[in-house]
Amino acid sequence: IDNLKTLSSEAKRRASETTQAQIKAIDKTLQAEERAYNAKISLLDKEKAARLSASDDQANNQVGALQTLIDSIDKETDTEELALTRATEAERLVNLKSLIGSAKTAKDKAEAQKDYDEYSTEVTRNELLRRRDAEKDVLRERIEAVRANAESNRELLETEYREKKALLDQEHIDLVAKLELDNTRLDEALGWQLKRYDQDVAAFDESLRLKFMSLEKFIEQYNEALSR
Repeated sequence: IDNLKTLSSEAKRRASETTQAQIKAIDKTLQAEERAYNAKISLLDKEKAARLSASDDQANNQVGALQTLIDSIDKETDTEELALTRATEAERLVNLKSLIGSAKTAKDKAEAQKDYDEYSTEVTRNELLRRRDAEKDVLRERIEAVRANAESNRELLETEYREKKALLDQEHIDLVAKLELDNTRLDEALGWQLKRYDQDVAAFDESLRLKFMSLEKFIEQYNEALSR
């Protein structure tokens, strides 16, 4: 009996050690999976940040280039406006001085020609300004298109990021659930195995007890027969 109990205890110890080793291995796998998952998420975050930064930089560079063109047009216009203003002022001063020193009226034809020339110059100038405004409007539309495209790219990157992260999250959840289920099953299997060992020992003890009782009864009956 003692040998059987010793063997049973040894078997239970070996089974427990084996199961614990398996559980420990699963725990290590879980820890490794957590590290791998975190590394993947970190890499995904860095990739997303880099791509968003590159997209923003590209859009900002394009917008900056277009804005530079607009600024150049504005500067050119301002320079010309200043020159025209000064020329007009100088011309008026000359005219005023000429009128002071002259006592005669200019001829109607000369006045009409002058009026025509001034108006023609004004019309030409206004047309130039309208053309430049139209050019700026086109550039502004291009800026809006660049910004819209950048926003579209950002939304696309965000969508790709969410999809990739969701996939990684689900893979991580599934693997962790499987490993935890394996742990639970190993624990349950070990419990049933240890219980079976105890049941075997108890059954053997009961069998021996019944045999001893039968033997004692036989000896008792044999002794009674001898004493007659």
